[in-house]
Amino acid sequence: MIELHISPKETLQLRFQERLEEMTVSHKVILHDTLKEPILKQGKELYTGIETINDFLKELEIFMQQWYECRCDKYEFD
Repeated sequence: MIELHISPKETLQLRFQERLEEMTVSHKVILHDTLKEPILKQGKELYTGIETINDFLKELEIFMQQWYECRCDKYEFD
């Protein structure tokens, strides 16, 4: 499960929550009024800061898109 720590006052940080909801991945959002930088935890991995979390979410979106990609033409059958 992904755990996202964000400030409810920061629009960019709230967008991370929206992206996770759009991807329908298991996540938990924890709001901190005084948090300066967002933090994302996934398993043992820790991502801090807007840029780092954004990069992680981009990779996750690409990974999830591959689940729904048609693969019929990617394999050759003898």
